[in-house]
Amino acid sequence: AMREAIAVAVANTPQRMAEYTQAPDSRAGAPRADLYLKFLVEELKPRIDAAYRTLPGREHTALIGSSLGGLVSLYAGVAAWQTFGLIGGVSPVVGWGGHDLEKRYQQADAAHLPLRIWIDMGTAEDAADVGPDSRHIRELRRFRAVLESRGYAVGKNLGYQEDAGAPHNEAAWARRLPDILRFLLPPER
Repeated sequence: AMREAIAVAVANTPQRMAEYTQAPDSRAGAPRADLYLKFLVEELKPRIDAAYRTLPGREHTALIGSSLGGLVSLYAGVAAWQTFGLIGGVSPVVGWGGHDLEKRYQQADAAHLPLRIWIDMGTAEDAADVGPDSRHIRELRRFRAVLESRGYAVGKNLGYQEDAGAPHNEAAWARRLPDILRFLLPPER
């Protein structure tokens, strides 16, 4: 159903809010996503490539995260494009920093955009704002529109899902993961 892959899970730290964000926001301190990406690109990925039988090119390298991890993964798609060509933003906080991520995708050189992107969101991410027109779903649709304006097409190089009734938690993300992996890592022809 998908290409053979090596999965590497990176543990988060108590500073995850700063480490996974690329722009200032009232919800966190100074952003440190660039340092986190530097760690992934300059330290972790070279170790994995040296220790395992990998295909190191960006067309074979995915970064997938959920919540703020989804935000930093999407940010990596434009900030570390040479390394990560396959991006999964699972319940990403795309409105962070005044929709900073949208601006970065709008301004990125087309050649520096990810090859494939997956974005999704549950319709019950926020218990106080549930349904197919919740704020989170509206923000995800807004980001999808930005991606579509840059040439992405749902089902082609953009995976998109609104998961009816799904909350913002690991169980919901785990249920969606097989679809994400099949989309980002389809079998070789």
